[in-house]
Amino acid sequence: SSNNGQSWVTADSGLPNENVGCLAMNGSTIFAGTWRGIFRSTNKGVTWDSSNFGITKNRRIVQNDTIFDLPGCCPIGANSKYIFAVTNSGVYRSSDNGASWIHADSGIIPELITNAVITSMLVNEDNVFIGIFTGNLIYAWNEKDSNWMRFNGAKSDLNGIYCLAANKRIFFAGTAGYKKICIATDTGLTWQSIN
Repeated sequence: SSNNGQSWVTADSGLPNENVGCLAMNGSTIFAGTWRGIFRSTNKGVTWDSSNFGITKNRRIVQNDTIFDLPGCCPIGANSKYIFAVTNSGVYRSSDNGASWIHADSGIIPELITNAVITSMLVNEDNVFIGIFTGNLIYAWNEKDSNWMRFNGAKSDLNGIYCLAANKRIFFAGTAGYKKICIATDTGLTWQSIN
């Protein structure tokens, strides 16, 4: 859409015939996470190219007797220095606008990656956070040590994190359960349900 969503045109040339699970922008480059990996567009979505160099393909599925090795990507987020992507084989980061990727999952419990329970990513004022469905954890990227650190405190009403949002120092989490949204007004240290 070029008119604030009043009308839409198809913009999928080069994308696989797969669901697009997430989108992210880094400057004028758009990234799409699909079950066939990461794709990027540098021309406002007119054409898309694969952007998976360095990402391990370790999830294998069989469909109609055909074997697919899938990196499977979702979610994606970008701060001013890196693009981050969560895949079935780990968390990756790119410092060259998606041309290549390196592992960046130090500090995260390995089972959280292999069990595909990282469900959300939030970039807030250049800080990057990921939400974990199982265990109700939030991790924050520690630039100094190039690893992830547990972010949320012990007191929490969080129960199965689906999505994260923030307005500067106030954080919101959409969670499992009937209409349950949690809020943290202390930069994400303690959480309580608001509905």
